[in-house]
Order: sequence, then structure tokens, then C-alpha cells
Amino acid sequence: HGEKGFDIMTDPWFDQFMYEVVIHKKHLTKKIIDMYNREPIALPPWDPMGSLAH
Repeated sequence: HGEKGFDIMTDPWFDQFMYEVVIHKKHLTKKIIDMYNREPIALPPWDPMGSLAH
């Protein structure tokens, strides 16, 4: 699959299929790290985004 071992995903593909990503903190801006360090917001289990966390 892919092109010479690489999978290519376009911006529209991310818009349609991507809900969560994992990014190492060394690649984040200070603003994003500060938001990450805030108190989390607990979503109810029936919330579409809450169910993805399980």
C-alpha cells in the first residue's frame, strides 16, 4: 500500500476521518502545552467525542 512505503493523506482525508492524533510534546507550541496542562473537561460517555476516548 501507499507510495514507496509511504501512505499519503490529504487535508480533506484528515477532515473526514481524523478524530485523534498523538504528537510528542517537543513538537508542540507553548500555547498548546499550556492548554494541555489545564484542568481536563470530562465528557459524558454518550458524547460522540467522549466515546472515542475509550
